Amino acid sequence: MLNFDENRVRTEHQNGVNLIPEVEKIVDKICEDGYSNIFLFGIGGTLLYAGQIMHTAKQLGCNLPLYLENATDFLYEGNAKFDKDSVVVIASLSGNTIEIEQAIDKAHEVGARVIGYVEVLDSPLAKKV
Repeated sequence: MLNFDENRVRTEHQNGVNLIPEVEKIVDKICEDGYSNIFLFGIGGTLLYAGQIMHTAKQLGCNLPLYLENATDFLYEGNAKFDKDSVVVIASLSGNTIEIEQAIDKAHEVGARVIGYVEVLDSPLAKKV
């Protein structure tokens, strides 16, 4: 594979694993507060990853109200199930995907909660989640 940097990939994965305890606390709080549904937002590669999560949830018989949304489609079409009690989940390595930023802004406008993993901590996306 061209330009494959094994150390970078290991570091990115370890950064995600290190967040598990913090994520568990956030999820516990969301469950305690209640929610209407969960939206997985993505575009490009992040949509692919979100799709894998969606597929795994279906295979496991998950009964959560879970929706997969291309961020651009969501911006232009919306989703009738999306409301102030929705939870949005995003992931980004670069932290500067315009469509995801705009989808987060739209989610915040209605009062929805947004959680996410962003590798670059001082990026525009990291500041919005």
